[in-house]
Amino acid sequence: MNNTFNIKRFGLLLRRQWLDIGNIYLISLVVLTAVLVGFYWFNLPTFYEGIPRMNNNGTLNMDFRYLVFAFVGFLFVTIEASTYFASLGRKERAIVDLMLPSSTFEKFLSGVFYTAILSTLSYIIIFYLVDLSFCKYMESISRNYNFNYNTTIEGQRTHFSTFIVNSITMEIDFEEFWGFVFVPMLLTSVFLLGSIYFKRFHYIKTAVSIVSFGWLICYIVYKITDWMTKNMINVKGDIIIGKDQIFPAIFIITMILTFAFWGITYIRLREKEA
Repeated sequence: MNNTFNIKRFGLLLRRQWLDIGNIYLISLVVLTAVLVGFYWFNLPTFYEGIPRMNNNGTLNMDFRYLVFAFVGFLFVTIEASTYFASLGRKERAIVDLMLPSSTFEKFLSGVFYTAILSTLSYIIIFYLVDLSFCKYMESISRNYNFNYNTTIEGQRTHFSTFIVNSITMEIDFEEFWGFVFVPMLLTSVFLLGSIYFKRFHYIKTAVSIVSFGWLICYIVYKITDWMTKNMINVKGDIIIGKDQIFPAIFIITMILTFAFWGITYIRLREKEA
């Protein structure tokens, strides 16, 4: 199979891949929904004589949603990515997958679609629905128990789901989070590479590799910085780094790393094909 791209053949490949992983993927979405509902149920406020238990400052702490969004989202997208090419580690299944009448580039794009795009969008949609249901429930019990829901929420945004919708519709400042657009893609690209690079225990080995390289890079940067600043005098001054510098840097770095990992994954897949 020559390394070309044909939209019809690519569509057939996506359909074929869905027949293989569709049922498992839908089950994973059900599990994801159950996990999110469990976290929200656990964090429901308790009531005493019709009054919700609040913080000392008279507010309900809703900050747990941000931690849940980040932690569960990280696990979901990385687990999905680490299992996509896992079948290539089994010889009998690898032969079947490699013999599919599609190019290497089409197989690679299929992996990117299912891991970086579909998984991320699915998670955002499910989290939005769960969070919206939670907020609607809180509003309903606020009417039943006669307390002002909007004035008892700790934080500026009552609905985390509203933040997502308003960000998409440009009703809030897009600069608040645009620099992190490639972060989910970077995570999936790393674990997608791990799924094809390792033959067994893909997720664990990928996670250990990330931690090891992360510590190594931090140590090297620390030693280089220490060496460059040796015998230098520390002069205190006001250094102001704003979002005009931070967000573009995060965006560029994560984008470059994402495409780099995708490139390595593609090369590794071509080696498998050969």
